Amino acid sequence: AMEMTDNSVTKIMLVGLTDRDKAELVTVARSWISPPAITHDSPLIKAAAYDQSEKSYTIDLSKSGKLQFELEASSDAPLHNPAFVINNWGMSNITLSVNGKEMKRGKDFRYGFRSGLKSTDLVVWIRTDSEEVNEFIIDKQ
Repeated sequence: AMEMTDNSVTKIMLVGLTDRDKAELVTVARSWISPPAITHDSPLIKAAAYDQSEKSYTIDLSKSGKLQFELEASSDAPLHNPAFVINNWGMSNITLSVNGKEMKRGKDFRYGFRSGLKSTDLVVWIRTDSEEVNEFIIDKQ
């Protein structure tokens, strides 16, 4: 990814070693290069977009409540272990369902909080691979 302004260029590069096979790495790379679009018709969501530098979806809330959104995954834009940063969520625990199935907090579904001066953000990570539309519902517990 590359970002240019009048007086700077920002490049994001990933370099490292892995024991994963090539096919899996191609999926990971494709999920970062062309991430699935995030769509919603929720009045609670002010803005939602993929942040290339954070490799996560950022969701800005107009107010908190039950969030419902979709990721439009496909073979061209595969979904691979998505992360979400939900700004202004507050410190409350959550329930998460993916395609109508409630996830249990553990190795495939993790979340935590990031506290700033003005707000507390929710950070969610999910272990999943998909090439079709996925619906997510996040609610306060």
